[in-house]
Amino acid sequence: MTRPKNNHFRLTLSEDKTVVQLTISASSPEKAIELYEGLEQVIIQMMRVDLELDWEEDNPDSQQ
Repeated sequence: MTRPKNNHFRLTLSEDKTVVQLTISASSPEKAIELYEGLEQVIIQMMRVDLELDWEEDNPDSQQ
């Protein structure tokens, strides 16, 4: 099987709407690693923001 010349993305949501799945076919192993590392950072940042929002909701008196 030949490698794709472009990156291909597939984003799906399960029927019960509890699972989001992203599949990427990268044009090269190097591009796959680059995409992985970039997405990892985005997910970490999203989790950090979500935790901060949860903390603010649980501690409304701490906001200035």
